[in-house]
Amino acid sequence: MLKALIYGAGGGGESVFNEIRELNEPYEVLAFVDIRTGGTTKKGLPVVFPRDIQNYEYDIIFIATQDNTVPETLHREYGVPMEKINSKRFFYSSSGKARVRALEHFRELCDIYGIDGAVAEVGVYQGDFAKHINRLFPERKLYLYDTFEGFAQKDLQQESEGSEVATYTHYANTSMELVLSKMIYPQNVVMRGGGIS
Repeated sequence: MLKALIYGAGGGGESVFNEIRELNEPYEVLAFVDIRTGGTTKKGLPVVFPRDIQNYEYDIIFIATQDNTVPETLHREYGVPMEKINSKRFFYSSSGKARVRALEHFRELCDIYGIDGAVAEVGVYQGDFAKHINRLFPERKLYLYDTFEGFAQKDLQQESEGSEVATYTHYANTSMELVLSKMIYPQNVVMRGGGIS
């Protein structure tokens, strides 16, 4: 099981924590990290200051705040490796709920109109949305397409300066094993990885 910290002890952090528990994901949450409420507790776990991150052995930090400067601050000021920072999880746990609701509606339409077939996602990253596809379509094959290695350097160079892809090169922090571990029905998942040479 992977060791995790959640940056943000407010509603966003609680949402990420609850989702990990409800979906029985392979993470043991060790603590919340919050610059304002460090020294308290939440969900029976300690809330620590960013400076205390160094006291933990962890595999990943989930960012649960809309402050997009946090990943760079954690890296620059507290020595957190960028490959251990997941700033995308919060999107799927908060504003991304609309995307999940749309998927649920699509599932209903498939049932109403008798739409058969497999389902797929292109661009999987760590599988935070794919797990919802797998949950809502348990009887169907789910094809997942990704490099599972991040972006090719030549592709990054072609992106305009300052774009998200050009800035956040830590999309390599994933693997087929990590994505598959989040699936409720892994026997129905077909992974298709492409090289980034």
